[in-house]
Parts: sequence; structure tokens; C-alpha cells
Amino acid sequence: MYTIHNVCNLSLIGCCLFAGKPLLTYDKNQTDVTSKVGVRHVIEVEYSGKPMPTITWRKDGQPLEDPSLIQTRETITVLSLKKLVPSHGGSYTVSAENSVGKDVATFNLDVKGELFITNYGEVS
Repeated sequence: MYTIHNVCNLSLIGCCLFAGKPLLTYDKNQTDVTSKVGVRHVIEVEYSGKPMPTITWRKDGQPLEDPSLIQTRETITVLSLKKLVPSHGGSYTVSAENSVGKDVATFNLDVKGELFITNYGEVS
């Protein structure tokens, strides 16, 4: 068996099986963001690879506590924080991994402002 690599992140394994290392595509302006308490923050990342990679999100090196914050479809994964609070600040990492390789992207979020409780159960 032999492997030939080319510049498109594809490999020819044996005679006719193509495989591709995972590739993450995202807005580079989102890698270091400062935002305000109470606003919505969304990180969208497109991914590709063959075989289809497994997508994993982490915050500050740990698995996200609330998996409902993540939506992953065929070629896109989205982290959505609906109303930012100071504890949302940190380093978010998404990785795409398959049998050919791995790609990782990191997004640093700094949340500024104070959290006020205006009515019982409401945060502003």
C-alpha cells in the first residue's frame, strides 16, 4: 500500500480510495472578541474531510457543560450563546478529527459589563 499526498489535503491510498484531512473554515475576526453582557454571541465554523470528521467543542480545555449550545449539521457547527454573562468568557476550541488527521480552531471571548437582576428571574 502506498500514500500520495497533494496540495489539496487529499491522499490517494492504495489505488482508488480518497481521504481528506479535516479542514475548519471560519471568520478569522472571531478568534479574539470582546463583547458585552446581555448580547448574543455566535461562532460558526464550516468543516470538511473524508471520512466525515467528528466535531468536538471545549471551553478552557474542558467539555462544554451545556451541549444544547452547539448545533452541528453536515458541514457546519455553531456555538450559540444567547445572553452573555461574565462566566461565558474564556477560550473556546473546536476540533475536527478523522482517521486522516485533525484541525483545531480557538476562539477567545472576553465578556465585559456587569450583570443586573431587574425582576425576579430576569437578567439584564
